[in-house]
Amino acid sequence: MVPSGVRRGDTYTFTAVQPSDDVTPDMLPSTALSAAPPGTGFLKTPATDWAEQATTPMERVWAIAEHLRTEGKYSDGVRKAEQVYHPGHHVLRLSDEFVNDEQIVGNDEQYAAVMALLANEVGVPARVVLGAVIPEGGVVKGEQVQAWVELRAADGSWRTLATEKFMSNEPPAEELPETNTPMSGTVVPPPAPIPPPSDAGDQSDADLKERKATGDDEEDDTSLGDRVPARVVFVGKYVGGPLILVAVIPGAIVGAKVLRRRRRRTAASVSARFVGARRELVDHARDPGQPVPLGPTITRREQSGSIGSQSAPALARRADSFVFGPTVPQADAAATYWESVESERRAMSHSVGRRRRWLAAVSPASLRRAKATPSEASKPMFQPGDGAGQSASKTRRSRLPGPPGLPRLRRRTPGGKRRSS
Repeated sequence: MVPSGVRRGDTYTFTAVQPSDDVTPDMLPSTALSAAPPGTGFLKTPATDWAEQATTPMERVWAIAEHLRTEGKYSDGVRKAEQVYHPGHHVLRLSDEFVNDEQIVGNDEQYAAVMALLANEVGVPARVVLGAVIPEGGVVKGEQVQAWVELRAADGSWRTLATEKFMSNEPPAEELPETNTPMSGTVVPPPAPIPPPSDAGDQSDADLKERKATGDDEEDDTSLGDRVPARVVFVGKYVGGPLILVAVIPGAIVGAKVLRRRRRRTAASVSARFVGARRELVDHARDPGQPVPLGPTITRREQSGSIGSQSAPALARRADSFVFGPTVPQADAAATYWESVESERRAMSHSVGRRRRWLAAVSPASLRRAKATPSEASKPMFQPGDGAGQSASKTRRSRLPGPPGLPRLRRRTPGGKRRSS
């Protein structure tokens, strides 16, 4: 203790003890488990199936880690053939696009998140840590940021589970292997049926006359089609078909948009409802041809300046506060946000002419897969008043909603000292 405080030029020494950081199958885990995040029920089956031979919680953790390492593949989604493997750690990415997919593919973002959730599921407290390998210059860049898993021991210390224990380094195959096994052997077709013997010779004259009369009636029915004017047949064949097609295609586009809006509004995750409402507003601006900047590095606030809506920046800030807020948003808040977005969509539609509104309703622009575009966009087509066209000045990567408590993650860089953030 230095009651007078430390002054310039004072020196001091101290001694520290670094605790053990080893994780072994016989380590006793802590019993201080936290509740599972909402939407993680899809992990119960893998937690049981992948560790069915293990008896203790730590043995189950090692069995799950071994299954992920041997059955999974590694991809950052950078190569053209691997762009189907998306970034993120939201429920859909970790369930249908990772654990329950035909092939487990991802990087340390998905592997660390799933490994920590499964460890908690089998009774071992775990957490995802975001850190970096510190280079010689001491300057950490984004490409050096990585994620790993720490398990809590019975003594309360957090110990690192080496990433190579649960993450594969092998790239995925460009095409998934066929799961259907072809039938072996020669397929013998069934024998042709034998026609019954003819009994025409045994028929009476009355039967023959009756059959002849029936045949004449059928010929009369057939001749009705021949008596239809050729002009009517031509119009029905070459004009009716295209007219039906012209009517069906716009109806299919409108129906697809209605189904998409319903799916976004009733998403299982409340955070996904906020994201879906925001995307609905962006798609409403894209349908009439308004260029809106898209891509993984474009934020909602940057898009607001190109939507052409006076309330778009405020709606973007509200969505960010709920999606990236410290607490899980409530369903009532999502319903209120959707009502605000629907009101803004109607205001945007009324700001243009009726013909423009009809063309936007049947436009497939927002149904096509969006491509990344520069953040600078042209003048908005909707002109509700001043305030539209403002853009945000800060850029960050947009993510879909994920389980609460899990950070945004990056690619792992081998070796070096870790520093949690």
